[in-house]
Amino acid sequence: MVTNNNDYYKGELNMLKAGLRNAIKGLAITVAVCSFAVTGSPLCEAEGQAVVEAKGQAAVQTVGNSQGAVLKTYAGENDASQNTIVFTKSSKKITAGRSFQFEAELMGDSSAKISWKVDKTKYAAIDENGLLTTQRAGTIRVSASADTVNGVVAASVKVKIKPKKIIAIDAGHQARANGNTEPVGPGASTRKAKVAGGTTGVYTRVPEYKLTLAVAKKLETELKERGYKVVQIRKKNNVNISNKERAEIANENSDIYIRLHADAAGSSSVTGASALYPSARNRYVGSLSKKSKKLSDCVLSSMCKKAGTKSRGCIVRDDLTGTNWSKIPVTLIEMGFMTNKQEDIKMQDDDYQNSMVKGMANGIDKYFGYK
Repeated sequence: MVTNNNDYYKGELNMLKAGLRNAIKGLAITVAVCSFAVTGSPLCEAEGQAVVEAKGQAAVQTVGNSQGAVLKTYAGENDASQNTIVFTKSSKKITAGRSFQFEAELMGDSSAKISWKVDKTKYAAIDENGLLTTQRAGTIRVSASADTVNGVVAASVKVKIKPKKIIAIDAGHQARANGNTEPVGPGASTRKAKVAGGTTGVYTRVPEYKLTLAVAKKLETELKERGYKVVQIRKKNNVNISNKERAEIANENSDIYIRLHADAAGSSSVTGASALYPSARNRYVGSLSKKSKKLSDCVLSSMCKKAGTKSRGCIVRDDLTGTNWSKIPVTLIEMGFMTNKQEDIKMQDDDYQNSMVKGMANGIDKYFGYK
């Protein structure tokens, strides 16, 4: 019987297809039961899985089902257990007003982008590249995060923002004067009243001690926003703190001492602001004269410029108890005359007080070289 060639080849082809199908089934069963990764960890977790790629320590599997295929990764470049963020450049202490470049590396998923944030935005800000700009003293947390193929991973570091400097502010006078006396300086035989009564606005009838405290509180807020730490000598009017005691509080930790007052004169036409500082011949604080004069000039000139106040200049005074007991650069700012109608009214104006305060803060920045 003569066999048709076409029929012969069709039969051979069908046998070959059947053999190939059986071989593939056997391979799939074998892989599902016993396959292991290069690292020795199991590749197959369920029946029907087949290895499609193994590269280095990475093993990628295809899970087959009637709806299609799902990719899954193990012990490799995109493993969730390997996705971590590591800070490669960070700092736990930064001075307010300065910047620092944070850097971090995402381990395990080089395609994901790192995002940056800080938890307290009034203290500092950080840009998309990790550049932190600090503003005021306090404690913040800097966080780096990334949305990887395996979920969000994050890392953070606690950062202490140190103050630029410590500023002591004394709101002159208090609700009740103290006529008891104290030495005008260390070892002095001359004595003066512990706290004088101060003046009162001739037109507003606001006492000096209320004005000075209102301005002192605003100055504290402004300085804190600029990164300084503030020691507020008195926080209310009903206190009994002598001038000597106020200086001693300032001496404890502060870098400079700002004393706030308002002036008075026999003539209502006298106007202007001044700054009082000790002379080089002062037997108690002569060594502070040069720095105190610089501080006085910086604060007074900046305040007058910002508020549009007439300046009476820096004036030497060696008889001030609060100044003579100081161990740090000190200035006494006379903000204006409460005996002049225009200045009395202006010094009670909220906007004018804010201008004075910003000017004083500018002067303090200038004194320390921040501007």
